[in-house]
Amino acid sequence: MHKVSIVIPFYNGDDYIDKCLESLSIGSCAEAEKIIVNNSDRATRIDDIAARYENVTVFDAKPRIGFGRACNEGAQISILRGAEYIIFLNQDSIAHEDLVLQLIAPFAESRELVITAPIHYNYDFSSIDKTFILYLSKCPHLLYDALNIYMRSWYNCDCISGACFAIRSEYINKYGLFDPVYFMYWEDNDLCRKVRYLNYGIALVPGAKIGHFNHAGDNYKEIHKVQMWSRHSMSIFELKDVKVSLLRQCLYICRSSIKAYLNYGVSLRFLDLLFAILFDIRLLVSLPHIIRSRNAERNLISASVRI
Repeated sequence: MHKVSIVIPFYNGDDYIDKCLESLSIGSCAEAEKIIVNNSDRATRIDDIAARYENVTVFDAKPRIGFGRACNEGAQISILRGAEYIIFLNQDSIAHEDLVLQLIAPFAESRELVITAPIHYNYDFSSIDKTFILYLSKCPHLLYDALNIYMRSWYNCDCISGACFAIRSEYINKYGLFDPVYFMYWEDNDLCRKVRYLNYGIALVPGAKIGHFNHAGDNYKEIHKVQMWSRHSMSIFELKDVKVSLLRQCLYICRSSIKAYLNYGVSLRFLDLLFAILFDIRLLVSLPHIIRSRNAERNLISASVRI
């Protein structure tokens, strides 16, 4: 039996974590160790909630370290505890009882696979999560088979959502997980691009299912925060692309930023203008790390190292 850990990055998520842990207490999920990385910046009931379930351990990290760093810390704990495979799951998700079994099975079929991911449904599993349609559209073979009522156990794809995925621990040992330069958003795209550059496989598994609450668009303030962080992280993602000139990417981002500044100024959105400038200053401060990371990935690709 392979040892599997489920890592849940936790941030002020009392409203969701109870249902998440309840879903992980049955079926193939029950035997897996659950590691909650608490990086909340306010008081929560996470210790009391977790104590009601078996195989659940809460680790306190620094407050507000971000999604990627919380996952990285959880991964290191899991590896130290002997996990061969690690499943990462958002706190606002509900796992189908066969999630672990379904996500781990494809690894035995292909040594080239290092990441597997489930299909995302809405919170009551009544339909596909509308934000997940983009990922399905990039896997046309799956859609074709679904229309013909014939499904394979897994499908190769280019990118998956970081809300839930499984990964081989040995890949993390060799190449790491998420780049800590990302606070939130686009770190999953970055990981998948690196996996593809190293000629490994990523798979969508139709039999693996989660229900995802996906509450990012509840109000204007939340939408605005998402847009700002996504814009910032997308710029990092573009700058790290080793197949495109760094100078060319810098010029493209500068042009996009100037257009955004002008748009905010003309529409008298001065607070948005201030936030955009502050985020771009943050990007500038991160540039040395981005360049080092970019060079390291180029060297990995050139070496064509295999696990």
